[in-house]
Amino acid sequence: MISVYDILDNIIQYELGKNQAVAVYPLNEAGMLAKDILSDKYGKKAIIIDNYLAQHTDDIMVMDIDQFEQLYCADITIIICELDMELNREIVEDLRKRELVSKTRNILDIRGYMIESPEKEEYFEQIKRLCKVQKAVEYGLIRIGSESDGGYVMLNDFGDDNTAYSFGIGNNIDWDENIADYGIDVYCYDHTINQLPKENTRLFFQKTGICGEDDIENNLLSMETILNKNNHQKKNRLILKMDVEGAEWEFINTISIDTLKQFSQMTFELHGITNIANREMIMRALEKLNKTHYIIWVHGNNGGGSETAGTVVMPRLLEITYVNKEQYPCVEAPYDCPLDIDRPNMDEYPDIELKNW
Repeated sequence: MISVYDILDNIIQYELGKNQAVAVYPLNEAGMLAKDILSDKYGKKAIIIDNYLAQHTDDIMVMDIDQFEQLYCADITIIICELDMELNREIVEDLRKRELVSKTRNILDIRGYMIESPEKEEYFEQIKRLCKVQKAVEYGLIRIGSESDGGYVMLNDFGDDNTAYSFGIGNNIDWDENIADYGIDVYCYDHTINQLPKENTRLFFQKTGICGEDDIENNLLSMETILNKNNHQKKNRLILKMDVEGAEWEFINTISIDTLKQFSQMTFELHGITNIANREMIMRALEKLNKTHYIIWVHGNNGGGSETAGTVVMPRLLEITYVNKEQYPCVEAPYDCPLDIDRPNMDEYPDIELKNW
């Protein structure tokens, strides 16, 4: 999870690199942190915008927003440091009405930092094209699992002909229990825990992780081996949920196409997708999934922040749901995220906006 310090440091470093001065608004706890980063790390003095403090100091670097508005300040970037969402919205709305020539950067907009890299811009465009969202013809969307982190959006088509596989459990089985409520057995796998946080007669736990090729010594098995052990090697209408901290790429790139076709729906949290060093591995995996499945949902996990290159905002953690092409006809349709059904993974930050996916 990206920290407040990292968010502020990313913003400050980028703006200073553009030869912009920085104004901190207001001088609260986060504002003090921004002021200290400017001073201690970069040797710069912050302009302080604080309506209350300006009434009680003669420091010319401290002013209220009305005084700041009188400046010609195209070369000053305002960092909005208010963490309270309601107060933050009030500041944003006030600045919008003032139509300042200053740029603003918002601590609650955790897109992180802009990247000026033609190579990364091209890479993000490729990812976006490979993750284009389609609209299912016959079924609507439903949220499965938690109202925040641990919840995924899927097609509302569940029945007793399904069997579910869940990889990466931790201490949250909201998705697993929700699926079990449909009368579906859920096979739960996580080699980092000893047992599920609570019992459910439809949840079957194994202290085993997923990998491309069996690694018995480290308690990791391939999907084919796991299906064989459960006598599911010929079963269709499987459902998959996978949040395995990056191991999903090896899984995708090694699983057979025939095995992929056994899954009606698959929902993932894709990790490290902005890391261009893994471009070949990531592109190969996404191209492979597109051979057998359509994408019907994407969502940026705001706990990981994001990067922007060109016009594309790319979450570092991308939540995504695939449906089987042979079972669910889909058509092209406009898609912007977040949807009404979406929720921020971290309630204290707004959702990441993904446009024209």
